[in-house]
Amino acid sequence: MPLRILIVEDEAVIALELEDIVERLGHTVVGSAATARRALQIAGSSGPIDLAIMDVALAGAQNGIEAAQRLREDHSIPCLFVSAQGDAFTRAAANEWQPLGFLDKPFDRTDIEVILNSYPGR
Repeated sequence: MPLRILIVEDEAVIALELEDIVERLGHTVVGSAATARRALQIAGSSGPIDLAIMDVALAGAQNGIEAAQRLREDHSIPCLFVSAQGDAFTRAAANEWQPLGFLDKPFDRTDIEVILNSYPGR
């Protein structure tokens, strides 16, 4: 069953690459956001979302970990983190929100495919 996925990434080229990967795997991108605020707006208005693919460093006041917290608490949306900030402190903070995974940039399409194919409820 295709997943409905929100892309949260402030680098336009990477956001487009993620959208392309998601769509080529047969899933639907319900929206793309560069800020936590915009991600929450999309989550509140686009119907059910199965997963957010989330960068840690976002434009705006909130980072991706804070956005993941709000998406999980307010909309029950889990996240897959994709970030250049893969240090132990960042990973520990991200893991508090039980992500499906944490991929370092540059990421590999295959890694995203494996995670999406093993998504619970598919």
